[in-house]
Amino acid sequence: MLSSHNRPLALQPDDPSAGLTAQELRARAREVHQRLRPVQTPRVRPRAAVPVARPLPELIVRGMQNDAALAAIEMLAARKIPGPLYIWGGRGLGKTTIAQASAAICPAAKVIDDADRWHEIAACALIDRGPLILTGPRPPGQLEQGELGTLLTHALVVELRPFDRDFALALATNMITAQQLHTPSLQVPPAVLDTVVNVPDLDGHKLAGLLKGLAFAAARGEELTPATVERLRNDLIDPHAVDSRITIRLIQRVVAEHFGITTSVLISHRRHKTIVEPRQIAVALCKRMTPRSMPEIGRMFLRDHTTILHAIRKLDGLEVSSPEMRRLLALLAQKVRRQADADAMARYASEDA
Repeated sequence: MLSSHNRPLALQPDDPSAGLTAQELRARAREVHQRLRPVQTPRVRPRAAVPVARPLPELIVRGMQNDAALAAIEMLAARKIPGPLYIWGGRGLGKTTIAQASAAICPAAKVIDDADRWHEIAACALIDRGPLILTGPRPPGQLEQGELGTLLTHALVVELRPFDRDFALALATNMITAQQLHTPSLQVPPAVLDTVVNVPDLDGHKLAGLLKGLAFAAARGEELTPATVERLRNDLIDPHAVDSRITIRLIQRVVAEHFGITTSVLISHRRHKTIVEPRQIAVALCKRMTPRSMPEIGRMFLRDHTTILHAIRKLDGLEVSSPEMRRLLALLAQKVRRQADADAMARYASEDA
């Protein structure tokens, strides 16, 4: 006789559990229960409030050069103005520093440094809306990616100005203080510091390079003099330095005007010699005078990068074999630089008017 504990339960003949003892059924039930246990969902905390505006980081120097940009960032953080905010300036004027400061001052905002290079991400962020701060090398209308410039037409645009003496002096003093943590022997005499801040076309990159050179000289026990600055300055001069004001569109315009054709004809698919040669010259100048890659240049000329590479190699060969081509390339490069200067002066004149 079976005990109640081990007696088979009364089940239907077609039941798959027929013939199992109560103990076996309980074990089967536990297995099923384990499989059907609800998924443990993570605890979700309530969404925190939007971070409030924070004070300006201590290492940021504020002056005429960047005051408008910093004020705009602070106002965006305080929700006094709507976004997006686009801050532009030439090479070495502190765009990346401003981007880093933006993340500290306005934590709620998305920050994209060098939006022209990351144009697809920037375009998506602009369409997505929300607090947004972007930096770039040129005004929206002069960006290589024209679609991005169009999306930025509703942004607040602020320019980073070139360094003046007071700003350069304050920035140099800050940099020296930071460098002294690594090089305690660095003591910059006033005459040397004055020479540094009066270097022509001084920007953040040049200033950092000069001060690192002075720190290295001081660590080696050298006496720091104005002559030391001049020597370091000559070492830093790059004969192939790229002017950030020079764009592919500018080169196309100057070359087209020189040859008496329109820009649309220059980049067209016409293969007449009077069009092909100016086009190849413009391509070669773009490679030499801008930091753009061959695929980027190709997109602006409606061609693939292999065609661009062919044009560059052909012009390199002609420059070696033809004095006339060397003179023409030098002349057009000079025209491009002059036009960049003229455009910059016209822009500043319109802002001051």
